[in-house]
Amino acid sequence: MRKSIIMAAPVAVTLLLLGVLFTSPIVSAEADAPVWEEGDKWAMGKEADIGAMVGDTSDLEDLLGSLGSLSLDRFDVEGEAASWIVFEVVDVTSTEYNVSVKYGGKLNSEIHVQISGDLPKAGTYGFGDLNDLPKEQKTVKADLIEDFAAVFDGNVIFNKADLAVKKMGYVFKASAVVSLDATNIPTINTTSEQIGIEYNSYNVDARLDLTLTTSIVFDPSLNIYDFPLDVGDEWTVESTATVSGTLDGFLEATGLPGEIKQEIFTQELAEQTGITDFPIEFDKLSSNEEGVGIHDGIIESHEVPIYAELACIEMTTMTVTGFGNVEVYTIEVNGGPDRFYYSPGVKFFTSVGTDLSGIELPVEMPGGLTPEAELGMETVDPQSAEDGIASVASYQTQVSQDVNDQQGTGEGSSIPFEILAIILVVVVVVVLVAVVLIMRRKKP
Repeated sequence: MRKSIIMAAPVAVTLLLLGVLFTSPIVSAEADAPVWEEGDKWAMGKEADIGAMVGDTSDLEDLLGSLGSLSLDRFDVEGEAASWIVFEVVDVTSTEYNVSVKYGGKLNSEIHVQISGDLPKAGTYGFGDLNDLPKEQKTVKADLIEDFAAVFDGNVIFNKADLAVKKMGYVFKASAVVSLDATNIPTINTTSEQIGIEYNSYNVDARLDLTLTTSIVFDPSLNIYDFPLDVGDEWTVESTATVSGTLDGFLEATGLPGEIKQEIFTQELAEQTGITDFPIEFDKLSSNEEGVGIHDGIIESHEVPIYAELACIEMTTMTVTGFGNVEVYTIEVNGGPDRFYYSPGVKFFTSVGTDLSGIELPVEMPGGLTPEAELGMETVDPQSAEDGIASVASYQTQVSQDVNDQQGTGEGSSIPFEILAIILVVVVVVVLVAVVLIMRRKKP
């Protein structure tokens, strides 16, 4: 927790931008560094129906049925997500490229889950009693509603010779209103001799309104290219980022269980920052924690090490919007699910994504509830992306207004970390996993 609250926003956005930079042009074996000209523009984006991202619930219904008289009364997932980004070369000198980066992402969603049937009665039991637990009729419910929007506007300076990144600066704004209403959520507490079962209800509301202005300088310049690139190449990216900036806005939350608040507002956090409860006002945030200095929302210059292992794992021919059939190289980051796709014919990356097969989810979660496709953005017409960003910016302004209209009323919400819509589905499916676990515990 030492840096998780204080530096969550700048680190999260920095990593997002670095993720974008990792996808900048990596040339093929026959190509040198691409030559950009002022006015060159690339765009990516994607819109998604959140409900369509979730498969059918037949696997879950079969699982609940196998556990006894449990039924899935409701599993509704609705909403939409959108993400757009535009890069444009705005200036070219003898040694540098100045590239503007504009981004907009939003999510509005509603998720409703209800399960009913016979569940073990709340109480404390010995392990020898698990095969014959007393039961009672219960209804488990969870309703989650979220409005989230984020935009940033910045510039990245590249070395012209090798496209190494020298520095960047951006203004990031994010606003969110989130509410969670949950009833009879089962909790299991186990000791070496007994097991405790209890059911809790929650009514959590949170609100976030954040403005982050940041400058980042890389030393040495962040050289993320491996010239010439070929399938099978592996290389490392290493640099030190010097980060400074300012924070403004607030984070408010009500209805959080006491144990969760205790985990957030530790004695250590209080000693380092003076923060003991919500709301957290970012422009009053101060800390003298080693390595990170913040005083009244001003982030003093500090260093962040950067290290990544990249690999070119394959090359295929694909059809890219506006460019026809081109060769596309797949770049894997740190051997994980994050992948970027670069084409010499486009002189830029063509898409970015996360392969969900690389994400470990609870074994109790039915496979039909998780999307099979890769999540990410693909090449789009720049004008479409610019229109999408403008729409997100308008939505962010609206959400920000809603957040501030509710400030001080004890209503409203905010949870700052939401990039992939499926994360919300996973959060609510925890309800289902808890039910499955509590029923399976009775078996030897």
